[in-house]
Amino acid sequence: MPSSLAASLRALARPTALSIALVAVLHAAIGGVALHMLLRSHSLPPSQALAAAAPIAPPVAAKSAPPSSAPPSLAATATPAATAPAGHATILDPVLQARESTGLAQLRAAGVNLETLLHHAAPKPRAGDEGGPLVPLDRIRDAALDPGRLERLERLIARMPFAAPLHHIDLSSPFGIRRDPFDGERAFHPGIDLEADLGAAVYSTAPGVVAFAGWDGAYGRMIEIDHGNGIRTRYGHLSRILVRTGERVAAHQRIGLVGSTGRSTGPHLHYEVRIDGRPLNPAKFLAAGRRYAPIAANVAE
Repeated sequence: MPSSLAASLRALARPTALSIALVAVLHAAIGGVALHMLLRSHSLPPSQALAAAAPIAPPVAAKSAPPSSAPPSLAATATPAATAPAGHATILDPVLQARESTGLAQLRAAGVNLETLLHHAAPKPRAGDEGGPLVPLDRIRDAALDPGRLERLERLIARMPFAAPLHHIDLSSPFGIRRDPFDGERAFHPGIDLEADLGAAVYSTAPGVVAFAGWDGAYGRMIEIDHGNGIRTRYGHLSRILVRTGERVAAHQRIGLVGSTGRSTGPHLHYEVRIDGRPLNPAKFLAAGRRYAPIAANVAE
């Protein structure tokens, strides 16, 4: 009896152990799959991980599109990108980009301070309390941020003294340090001397208003023209003055005649360019004027 009971118990234990083993293997497999999915979800971008974890939705039957009446070539064309609003052209436009680059290059060639000039050309602030960070205009590379930037730049350049004050340019004394023609000492020359015959015509180099016309010591008979934005030109040693103080002049308008008045050793034109009272080398302006084509812009006040 004991031996038969033991045999019966052994017969019952075998399937039970086999069932337990199968259940353990099944749990291990499920755990492995879950661990794999978890690791895969961490390695995917968030949007793909959410998509992988989301339940699969049943497919939706696609609605048949109505037949297109357009020709096949037009029907297959992609929808064009939205265009920028009118009046807000972006500097990515190659034409506008070329115009701005040319204008800035011309100013740099003349040796001017771009931030100072663009600050002069910026619109006057309205009355009232205002504020915000300072962003110089020459750092703005997108005209959509400042639609009037290119217009102001070209108006500014159109008033710059890039034209020649004489028909023929023959430099006799440069800008900067030189030996004074009277005492031979080293001295600063705030302009350039251009050789010319007595009585040769002198022309304004940009549009502006005559700020002074008369006798001024060492300059002799001299004309000073205000071109706006802090820019002024001077024409010295004239034999005759053809304009009056306060008169508006155009670019290349005849304003006087070459002479040798004042502190001068002979007939010539002393010519200066000043910005905010500081003299700059006029030869650079003449070179920039010859290198770049004139910009046509409305320069009315």
